[in-house]
Amino acid sequence: MDRLFLTSYTLADQSSWIRSFHADLEFELSLRLGRRVCGMIDTEPGEQGEAVRSASTVSAMVVLLSDAYFADRKCGRQWSVFTSRHPLWPPLEHESPVAEILPVLWSPLRHALPSGIALPAHWPPREPALSEMMRLSGRDSRGSYKARVRRLAEGILRRQHRPRARWCQDDPEHAPPAFGETDHRSEPERIGVSYVQADSPWAEWIQRLLRRKGYEVQPMPHTTGASSTTSCEIGQEQHTDKVVVVLSHNFLREREGTDPLSSPPPVFRGSPDEDSTEGKFVCVNVEKDELSSFDELHPIHLYGLDDGTVDRLLSAVRSPADRLAWWRRGG
Repeated sequence: MDRLFLTSYTLADQSSWIRSFHADLEFELSLRLGRRVCGMIDTEPGEQGEAVRSASTVSAMVVLLSDAYFADRKCGRQWSVFTSRHPLWPPLEHESPVAEILPVLWSPLRHALPSGIALPAHWPPREPALSEMMRLSGRDSRGSYKARVRRLAEGILRRQHRPRARWCQDDPEHAPPAFGETDHRSEPERIGVSYVQADSPWAEWIQRLLRRKGYEVQPMPHTTGASSTTSCEIGQEQHTDKVVVVLSHNFLREREGTDPLSSPPPVFRGSPDEDSTEGKFVCVNVEKDELSSFDELHPIHLYGLDDGTVDRLLSAVRSPADRLAWWRRGG
C-alpha cells in the first residue's frame, strides 16, 4: 500500500498521543479523498529503517519537533533524505524547498536549531505545543486541535500535486544525517526519584514502573531537620541521568520556602549557568488538585494514572539528558 505521508518523530517522545495524532491525520485524509489513507509512522525501534525508506519516497513529511528530535541521528537521516529530493518542477516564486516539510511543534524548543537547519518563515508558530494541546483537553472537544489536523491534511494534499524525485543514491539508511548526536537516542539509564517520606507510596510506584522499563533507580528521600539532603552515603557522589521530583502538599509542608530543584534537596553542582539543570528534572504532581506554587515547573499530573499520563511520564524520562552529579552535604 502506498504511503501518502510520513510522520517523523523521535522515539524519545513516543507516546499514545503521537499515535492518536497520526491516526487522526489519516482519518481526516480518508474523509477528504473518499478512500482509506495510510501514512507511515514508526512505533518500534526496529522500524526506524522503514521510516527513512519512506522519507525517500513520500511527497509529504510531517515533523514533530522537540529538542529530543534534533538530538536523534535517525530523525536527522529522515530529514536529510527527504529534503535532498528536489521537487519534480521548480517551486513557485514565493516557495522554498524547506516549505515541503510540514513542521509541528511537539514540545517547546529550549535550544537553538542545529547548524544548517531552516524552517519556514512563519516559524515559530503562535499555537501551543501539540503535546500540551492534547494533554490539557480531550481531543473530541477541542476545535483548535481539529483545525490544526485539517490544516496539516490540506498541506499533505497540496504536496501530492508537487511530487518529489525519488531517492536515487545508495540505501537511504546509510545517508549522512542532517543533525543528531546519537544513532538512536541518548536515553538516560539511571533515574533518581526525589520525594518526602510521606509520599513514599507514590515514590515506590514510580520506582517500580521505571525498573520494569529497564532503568536503574536511585531513591532520594528528603530528610527534615537535618543537614543531609538525600539518602546517599556521606561524601559519596551519586550520579543520575535524570531525577523525578515528587511534588505534593506533603512536600510543601516539609520543604516550605525552598526551591524543589535546588539545594536542599536535591543538590546540583554543575555549570553556574541559569539553564544548567534544564531538562534534567521531571516534576510530577501526585495531588488531585493543582499545586499553584509549582506552576512554573509544569509538573505532570499523575493523579488518576490514565494511560496518557503514564505515557507522558515515560516520554519525559526518555528524553535525552546529560549526566548529573548529586551530593549529600557534609562530604
